[in-house]
Amino acid sequence: MSVRVDDLPACSACGGKVFPVVLCNTCGAVTILRNARSLERMARCADCGQVNPWQLICDQCHTQFPAPAGLAGLASPSVDPPTDVASPTPRPIRRIKGDIDRHAVMDLLKVLGLDASRAQALIDRGYDAPWKIARAKEDQLARIPEVGPIAARKMVASFHLLNYAPPKRTKESVAQDEYECPLCGCVTSAFSSDCLECGAPFDEEEMEEDIRRAFAQEGSAALIAFYDGRLAKRPDDAEMLYARGLLLDSVGRVDAAVTSLDLAVSLAPDAKKIKVAQLRLQAKLFQRPGAATKLRSTASSLLDDVAWDEEVAQLDRVITQAERECPQCGAAVPAEMALCPSCGLRLSPPT
Repeated sequence: MSVRVDDLPACSACGGKVFPVVLCNTCGAVTILRNARSLERMARCADCGQVNPWQLICDQCHTQFPAPAGLAGLASPSVDPPTDVASPTPRPIRRIKGDIDRHAVMDLLKVLGLDASRAQALIDRGYDAPWKIARAKEDQLARIPEVGPIAARKMVASFHLLNYAPPKRTKESVAQDEYECPLCGCVTSAFSSDCLECGAPFDEEEMEEDIRRAFAQEGSAALIAFYDGRLAKRPDDAEMLYARGLLLDSVGRVDAAVTSLDLAVSLAPDAKKIKVAQLRLQAKLFQRPGAATKLRSTASSLLDDVAWDEEVAQLDRVITQAERECPQCGAAVPAEMALCPSCGLRLSPPT
């Protein structure tokens, strides 16, 4: 059984249009489904894909309502339990510190009954994710001048009404989460403070604060354990080996970093960024026996790659110059042909 969104009754408080709203119990994202046509009892989160029950919200006065009673008895769709697949596709993206999805946050704050100015005030003070708002105390929110005690009390009550309670996770489960840097794609963890490749600073991911403190106290040892644990299950993951090599180099374990990058290059010989990291590391070890030979070999392979890219680009330029476009049908016509092979138009001689 499904419900057509167009058939939903108007808001009983103001007569406004109501829409389904999903508050994800897994990632905490809030999505107002304005473009949905029909829904079953459960709807998928737009951010993480997990299924959640949905509720209703008025687009004008923001009053919230439960889903229609006719859906209450329907069974939830079966969801396969998560499995440790060979290669997660795609890995979720870590958020850069200060990079805010304002539309998603504003939708959430609208669900909580705030107007645009109060919502912006919360975002400006760092409450830019659902879990950060949920963990804030009422008195903390009330001390924000633009929010005040009445709106703060309403926000806290709205979170209780929405039953916002993401499942608590253990330190071990958080330590297995794989992410990517949004700028360079380097594999990272949920608790790394910045990217190993490009240095981008990451915003915090949702986890219990005692778990966050434990990771911070362990420092680089926790990060090394993260990469070692993932590689124990996928030893041929070149991207993971590459990131591990960068980490080991950053903490002074140069020999282990060399081994990790060498293995990454053997698994992904065409990955230039891995060769560049390998070249930089070999340059640090130039005084060691045999290091000069390895350095020349790596540099030569990179130069060969650059030369090949230039050769392909030059060939592409030659092909482009040897063709012209038919002014009538737009087909590519060899420069020496007088008639277009597609439409038969007689072409003027090339200049």
